Amino acid sequence: MKTLIRMALMTSLAAFGATSVEAADVTGPGEKLARGNDLTPAVRVVNNYGDMVRVYAEDSEGNMHKLGRVARGDLVKFDIPEAIASSPFRIKVYPSQPAWSLQIDDYAVKTNPLNLQGDTDVTVWLEPDLTRSIVEVSRG
Repeated sequence: MKTLIRMALMTSLAAFGATSVEAADVTGPGEKLARGNDLTPAVRVVNNYGDMVRVYAEDSEGNMHKLGRVARGDLVKFDIPEAIASSPFRIKVYPSQPAWSLQIDDYAVKTNPLNLQGDTDVTVWLEPDLTRSIVEVSRG
């Protein structure tokens, strides 16, 4: 019943051109996420943070490679390019706001250097308080 009411509310807000709706939290760690048939290392970002985030892969030489953006309340999977995954790399997630957050590493949720095999995924569970975010590494 709650879902039906929420769906009706969302539909009516969309019909009237509402541009902002509070996002619901995405389920937490421990729930197995579906994996594709490919054997490319991937990072999944579950964004329960209050704003859009930017996701980067930092290669072993310190170069940042933009993987994409994740809107609030969304789950997005990014494949790690082979050129980056072939040596240890780090995943870094920065809030889109403030604009200077990319310049200060303390604003990022970041992993230790990762050396992933083809069937390994990284899931980053962002929380409203970024210091409580969780990074989970799992094999296929």
